[in-house]
Amino acid sequence: MRVRFKWAHRSLPKLRTTPEVVHAIMKVAKDVAQSAGDGYETADETGHTRARGRVYTATADAMRNESKNSSMLRALNNKGV
Repeated sequence: MRVRFKWAHRSLPKLRTTPEVVHAIMKVAKDVAQSAGDGYETADETGHTRARGRVYTATADAMRNESKNSSMLRALNNKGV
């Protein structure tokens, strides 16, 4: 027996901004920041249609490390994202 599924496209923005989704996104962002090393921080941004997690360099040492080693990209690849 085949199961049919129909997306409720108007509900997707509501789903993508729920607290549970924001929490899951921020968990990944915090894991990436921790793996990248000291001086990396996270922030969440929730817009009208989706939530975003951001990892950024907060110190000069982290900025230098990022420019030389691409630590955030390596941490993201190690997390399998």
